[in-house]
Amino acid sequence: MDSLEPSPDIVEHEAPPLSRDVILRRVGYGIAALAALVVLAAAGIFVWFLVLPLPKTTGTIKVPELKAPVQVERDRLGIPHFTAQSLDDLYLAQGYVTAQDRLWQMDLLRRVARGEIAEIAGARGLPLDIDSRTLGMKQAAEAAVKTLPLDQHRWITAYTKGVNAYISTHAHSLPVEFKLIGLNPRPWEESDSLVIGLHMFRNLTTTWKDELLKTALIGRVGPNRTAELLPTRTDHDEPPGQPLPGATAAAAKSLTLDWLPDHTEGTPGSNNWVAAPSLTASGRAMLANDPHLEFSVPGIWYTVQLSAPGMNVAGVSLPGLPCVVIGHNEKIAWGMTNLGADVQDLYLESFDPDNPRRYLVDGEWKDAQVRHEAIHVRGERDHELDVVITRHGPLMVNQPGERYALRWVATEPGIWKFPFAKINAAANWDEFTAGLRDYAGPAQNFVYADAAGNIGYYGAGLIPIRPKGDGSFPLTGNESSNDWKGYIPFDQLPHVYNPPQGFIATANARVTPDNYPYVVATRWEAPNRVDRINEILAKMAAEKHKITPDDFRRIQVDLFDAHHLKIARAVAAAVAVETKDKPNPRLSEAAAALNKWDGVAGADSYAASLAHFAREEFKQRLLRGPLGDVYARYDWHMQTAFLENVIDHRPPQWLPGPSSQTPALDSAEGVPNYDQLLADSLAAAMVALEKRFATPKMEEWHWGKIQEMTWLHPIGNSLPVARRLFNLGPFEQGGTAYTVKQITRTLGPSMRFVVDFGDLVKTTLTITTGESGHPLSSHYRDQFPLWKAGEGAQLSFVPSAEGRDKLTLRPD
Repeated sequence: MDSLEPSPDIVEHEAPPLSRDVILRRVGYGIAALAALVVLAAAGIFVWFLVLPLPKTTGTIKVPELKAPVQVERDRLGIPHFTAQSLDDLYLAQGYVTAQDRLWQMDLLRRVARGEIAEIAGARGLPLDIDSRTLGMKQAAEAAVKTLPLDQHRWITAYTKGVNAYISTHAHSLPVEFKLIGLNPRPWEESDSLVIGLHMFRNLTTTWKDELLKTALIGRVGPNRTAELLPTRTDHDEPPGQPLPGATAAAAKSLTLDWLPDHTEGTPGSNNWVAAPSLTASGRAMLANDPHLEFSVPGIWYTVQLSAPGMNVAGVSLPGLPCVVIGHNEKIAWGMTNLGADVQDLYLESFDPDNPRRYLVDGEWKDAQVRHEAIHVRGERDHELDVVITRHGPLMVNQPGERYALRWVATEPGIWKFPFAKINAAANWDEFTAGLRDYAGPAQNFVYADAAGNIGYYGAGLIPIRPKGDGSFPLTGNESSNDWKGYIPFDQLPHVYNPPQGFIATANARVTPDNYPYVVATRWEAPNRVDRINEILAKMAAEKHKITPDDFRRIQVDLFDAHHLKIARAVAAAVAVETKDKPNPRLSEAAAALNKWDGVAGADSYAASLAHFAREEFKQRLLRGPLGDVYARYDWHMQTAFLENVIDHRPPQWLPGPSSQTPALDSAEGVPNYDQLLADSLAAAMVALEKRFATPKMEEWHWGKIQEMTWLHPIGNSLPVARRLFNLGPFEQGGTAYTVKQITRTLGPSMRFVVDFGDLVKTTLTITTGESGHPLSSHYRDQFPLWKAGEGAQLSFVPSAEGRDKLTLRPD
């Protein structure tokens, strides 16, 4: 048409006005459509974020790196049970399946160990990264790979291939944490597995700061009082295999003390014990183990059963490492606690004032190495770090006049071996200890039981022989005569086999007898927990009570606290003295509660709260004055032994007052006697508890509220709307740092394991959370209720049990 005029056949009409109802209806349709789009988008995001990462657990998956099919059957708790035709395929499959469940955790662990946390966490991660980079953990792991025996290297290589087979095929279905931080995992390296082992080594053997603490204490209060503050033994020590002490054991000797060490302490550690067939209901050997580590989400352990020709073993593994670390096969079982060996020494190096890169060795200047590190920091420029390294190791303290280098067994060249495949396949004591010969550390108390009825103990790991001193104080680095002279020979490490008493227990306390020729450690834990375990086992033996697995599980959750009970009785007695002429009904009411308390630190106990807060007040009033700014650093495993010694012996030099130049917290004149000090501590504790609970009613001051825990996911906790999905808690728990069930707000039993060779099918092993690291998985937290209640989860040792998901990994 040439004209823009409307066609005569087209008639224009004015649209009628829309009614309010029509408008609302149309708006409603639009909102509904938009809502549908939002729901679909949200569903898509939900699927992409949380559903796609869930592992495939049935059917078949092609893994070309395999040589033959591997069967993976998951039981009702999602625990994978592997059946392979070779060890190569077994460990490859273990790597693949562990990555299915725990890839994010594995990546996080290697980042922590390599010093790469700031890359995802920003500047908050720098202190940990600087420590890892300074120690040279990455370099040590990479060097260790090159020196591993061929067969052990082979198993690490197989595991690495399995992890990478998973990573390479799941770029679009990675765990949600990778999506939230916007980073993908790089391929797994063989050294990543070893660096995770090094991370555990660091967690369990960092003692070099104790040497600086001792130096600071001596400068503050002198050598004699420092020796009192840092006791190294008690008269209740019970080295494995030694006769149990009587009610009145000979006091430990010390030339520096004017009163003698007595008893107890408890800090983060672990428990394990074994009983001979003569003591058990089944007439077979039994073993229990509950390692105490920092809580994490997911938990540190991953439970597996590994079967291949020549091996059938079940237990816990570390995500990132092949094999079973703690567990049992058809013939033997073993458990571990930290030995606490001192495998670190500081050396005060003498540097050339004219050349800060030269240091003195036997009268000659040597050049220090300098390793440059660039630490990536999320949202900021790289942090540049120069690590100065002497012949002993890196400078951990690098200040004028204080340049301390650290020598650490874990980073010594050529020491690394990975003997767990040999241990997993061992059939008797000789084969088990042959595997331990290759174990470098962290040094552990291994307890052992077998199907033939034998029990044993071995303290295994490389422990240096020092030509001078006991390792508790820095030595000068410029004299080679101060250097280590090798390691304690394996045959001379503490061990015992089939002791006459029929049971063995360890719980991080001293394991060497008085006449032992080498220095293993000076920072033992005091024997609170091992005392209690031995007491219960000895009583059962004396009463002819035949021990059952249920008995072992009850011991694992025992809440009796001898240390706080001793404090409670002392405080109650002191209040009775102080209120005799000056009545104080409320203080006496609290003292009466302490006097009636049975020492059981249950979640609903308010006496436990009173005892704990009174102890903390007593410690502060006793030590804050003399220690000054060093007080915050006083973290000694046996500090409770010191506190109990003070209560028992009441040495005047520690009493706050003008004579000791240690004013009390609230009195310039000091305190005239220990009764008043203890009574004042209880009064201050009551004020603090009333404020904390916002009520004067003592019966509401429940210990479980003080111990209330929430286990935080490292990424999920930062998302307010997702915290309930990722985190665990809050929940209350009974127990203290000194009970067999050792609990703090951040640490406790990381798993519980009980095995009776009378019926391996009924073995129980409970981890803290669940097998899966995926928040939407039914196995993310399904073991938590069992762990919280102290119940055992059955670790099936029978293939093809009912209710399993069955997956086949195939090479084609």
